[in-house]
Amino acid sequence: MFPITRVNLPFHAIESSIFFSDPIACFIFLNHLSEAIKKYCFKLWAYVIMPDHIHLLIWPGERADDVGKFLHRIKGKTGKNYRSHVIESLPELFDDFYINENGKKKFKFWQSGGASIEIYGMENRYIIQSGI
Repeated sequence: MFPITRVNLPFHAIESSIFFSDPIACFIFLNHLSEAIKKYCFKLWAYVIMPDHIHLLIWPGERADDVGKFLHRIKGKTGKNYRSHVIESLPELFDDFYINENGKKKFKFWQSGGASIEIYGMENRYIIQSGI
């Protein structure tokens, strides 16, 4: 068996917020996705942007160990850039992005954690492992 691809789920905005109804949020995400694909030499097979979450179907090839770094890069840069957009263009919504974490207000775009599902192929049969 050999890894074919990985489906990385969930890629949810904090508290199921509908940030991706904003075309600017989509543009920022897609820009950082494109940069990460190039940096890590991954293949993007498909993506779906929903109002409150994203699905990616990627092929990391020989760099499967870099999937965590890949996701961390996209999530970090998207959150930081969208925060800047809100400060500059939508200051009235700024407080909506903050959560109280250990007594401190913290800007939060993405939910913490996440999971992935690895799909392995052998001839025309597929084995799926989740919780990786």
